[in-house]
Amino acid sequence: MLQDMKYWYFFFMVAFCAGGYAQNDSIIPFDDAYKRVYNVTKVTDGSRPVIDGRLDDDFWTKHGEWTDRFVQVSPFERTISASPTRAKVLYDNKYIYVGVYCRDAFPEQMNRFVGNRDENSVGDLISVAFDTYHDFRAASEFNINIGGNRTDLIVTDKLTVNLSWNAVWEGRTHVNMPDSSWTAELRIPFNQLRYNQVSDSDIWGLHIRRIIRRNNEVQNWSLIPLKNNGHVFSFGEMHGMIDLPKARGIEFLPYVMGKYKREPAIPGSPYQKGYLWGGNAGLDVKVGLSDYTLDLTINPDFGQVDVDPSVMNLTSYETFYDEKRPFFLEGKHITDFLMGSDMMFHTRRIGAVPALGPEGIDNVNKFAETVNNVPIIGAMKLTGTNTHGVTLGIVQSVTARTSVNVMRQGNYLSSGPGAQDVFDREVLEPLTNFTVARVQKNWEGNTLLGGMFTSVNRALDEPRLKDNLIRNAYTAGVDFTQFFSNRLYYVEMKGMFSSLNGSASAITRLQRNAVHYYQRTSSKDYLGVDMNRTSLNGTGGYVKAGRKGNAKWTFTETFSWLSPGFDLNDVGYLRQADMMSNETAVEFRQTNPWKKFRSNTLSLSQINQWNYGGKFLGNSIALGWRSMLFNRYEANITQTYGLNKVDTRRLRGGPDMYFGEWYSPGITLNTDKAKRVVFTMQYSGDYNLSGDYSLNSISPSLSLRLGSHVYMTGKFTYARNSDKLQYVATVPLSSQSDPAYIVGNMEQQTYGLTFKFQVNVTPDVSVQWYAAPFTSTAKYNDFKKAMNPASRVRDERFHTFSAESNEISLSDGRYTVQNDAGNYTFSNPNFNFNEFRSNLVARWEYLPGSTLYFVWGHSMSNRAGTYLPGWDQNLDRMFGLPSTNVFMVKLNYWFNL
Repeated sequence: MLQDMKYWYFFFMVAFCAGGYAQNDSIIPFDDAYKRVYNVTKVTDGSRPVIDGRLDDDFWTKHGEWTDRFVQVSPFERTISASPTRAKVLYDNKYIYVGVYCRDAFPEQMNRFVGNRDENSVGDLISVAFDTYHDFRAASEFNINIGGNRTDLIVTDKLTVNLSWNAVWEGRTHVNMPDSSWTAELRIPFNQLRYNQVSDSDIWGLHIRRIIRRNNEVQNWSLIPLKNNGHVFSFGEMHGMIDLPKARGIEFLPYVMGKYKREPAIPGSPYQKGYLWGGNAGLDVKVGLSDYTLDLTINPDFGQVDVDPSVMNLTSYETFYDEKRPFFLEGKHITDFLMGSDMMFHTRRIGAVPALGPEGIDNVNKFAETVNNVPIIGAMKLTGTNTHGVTLGIVQSVTARTSVNVMRQGNYLSSGPGAQDVFDREVLEPLTNFTVARVQKNWEGNTLLGGMFTSVNRALDEPRLKDNLIRNAYTAGVDFTQFFSNRLYYVEMKGMFSSLNGSASAITRLQRNAVHYYQRTSSKDYLGVDMNRTSLNGTGGYVKAGRKGNAKWTFTETFSWLSPGFDLNDVGYLRQADMMSNETAVEFRQTNPWKKFRSNTLSLSQINQWNYGGKFLGNSIALGWRSMLFNRYEANITQTYGLNKVDTRRLRGGPDMYFGEWYSPGITLNTDKAKRVVFTMQYSGDYNLSGDYSLNSISPSLSLRLGSHVYMTGKFTYARNSDKLQYVATVPLSSQSDPAYIVGNMEQQTYGLTFKFQVNVTPDVSVQWYAAPFTSTAKYNDFKKAMNPASRVRDERFHTFSAESNEISLSDGRYTVQNDAGNYTFSNPNFNFNEFRSNLVARWEYLPGSTLYFVWGHSMSNRAGTYLPGWDQNLDRMFGLPSTNVFMVKLNYWFNL
């Protein structure tokens, strides 16, 4: 298999390296292009422009000065483009105005695609960003493309982007073919920006950019080098921001919503009758409080957000879903406290599915209402930065006590005549308060010191809630970053502490869950489950140092730890505790054109891992290469090789399992993203070199743009997972203190298709349809019992059950094992999972900030305990499943004071 993969890689690289060439142009000196200064003009004569995209009225011709000519960043850094760009920025007591003039050497090739609101990857565009506090941490950015599509976002110094920030502003464009140019006109209210209304400085950070899609050309007014010392840190400066308005910044966004749900009826159930009418109303409020902004939401509804993708998770780890709700995404960069993929605050914990389900529901004798998510009674956020460089973020939210009606049929309680149905209520989730507080102090962008605190407090007034849920969960963290030598070198540290308390049974459940697995055989010397504990504490963090600024060679050295009792999952996300690791990484970045390449990045990293018992869990070395050719084809190739792999989670709290050497390749290739047709190919693999498992996944995708208003994309995914040691069951043995851990040979195939079709009638009117059929099916055989799975001698690890000697047999969907260890059974693990999800969203922004939505959600899902090979048969079964349809109309209206 590995030899075959080498030939495939060679084929891919030969096909990929057929590129073009480019010629260099005159180079602007770095000091003339970097950190430019623009002197803004305040208009005091009361004149205002008509926002129509033209820059020919008196407001633009008689006020202010044009910027210097823009400098090219890509493909040739610091060269003068054949398509020049200039800009002008003005302001009065209410608005900031931005005008941009874009001449084009090939006007007939201008990309005028419209796209959805907040989709800034399409069409030729310009963007302007303001670092209003001039603290080099984050900036408000506004984009508009030739088609008039508007995007607003928050971009941080680390170049992370939050597209869910939605401001209310105006922007128009105009194409002047006789002049071979197009122009953009933006009017941004001051009340949509956060800034120090009383300040000793008149300086804002300013960044203005233009993108020409046909050749992926990027121009900056003030150069941000491809190898930079920080994105916002490298902004130019806008001087003259004086006598700024003290905007009240009070905004209201009420909504009303009506919904009709059609679902399969359940015979005998008084709740699932096959249809349901509903409605809702709520309010969002935004208030400016000096240097800070207060956001309030009352009874929010998120019915128009995108659906989550289908997955089949056969591991012990929790599936992570991204946040998609605008209220929680806005200002997210302030409340982030990350450690790799782990985080102290994961907003999906608020308003999630109930922690518990109604007991004994069989939909034959006992029925219950359906609850999808815990209602959010209200939430509050306070965010902003004051004149002393102190950034504050506070989130406060309360979710409702959630219960469901339950009915037991009379003959379920008594078989006698006259038995009556019994109605009851079961509590699934308590009244819960979430508090998150984040503070950070910034000293001129070179020193950052901050802290974070979270708490979750539950009103556990029911015995079942007390036995299963944590009563109080607290976490606290401190972070520090120091840059040196003009941000070329840095030291970064982060430390966290968690403390959870509750009943002995709830803490016992916590010790036994997949994050901790205190019951592991290998952890008996330093852990073990204590059934009398009523609290669990732990720490986590990292220390990192390196070089990453404006340099070709960069490196980092990181040591991180997660103690066994550390836990973030009541309001954060933690994949696994009990881990220490160190990582060394080196990277070479070639951003200047070379040969047939626009850019190249080579990376090398090495990782070692241990647990808190001192056991070595493995090491790995990874080599990566990212490249772009002059024809704008891109490649991203990774090769990872590991030694001495020990999996502490495979047996779900049982003994550790030794796997030894492993290899994981990955490759992504894509054609020019600026073209109307874009093809992408992704491949990933994971192999155990002893042959215990192999996973191959391939995902071709195709994107197509028709004219300037229609966009289609389709992605097909096929994965084949062959695992000889897939976990099946843990079976208690009456004759032994330790249970039997059963694994089997699994052959799994997964098929998925994601299709999206969107029509943008205008920048404010759009229709989008999303559909995703998904199938995962698996067959098991060659079942084994774990004997000494951590042994490096292969034959000592497992005992394979023999069907020939009648040691194992299958009857009525259960396997029976008969041997010297005793008789025991486990369920047939074969499965067949089919799911189809689709979502149609029609959106009309009928007034700035005010939107009308129509949503149709359609879903079908079923998991069966039978194996059905091939996708064609599964598709026949899938589209014969009972379906659920939800129709929703939602109207909101924005106004301010």
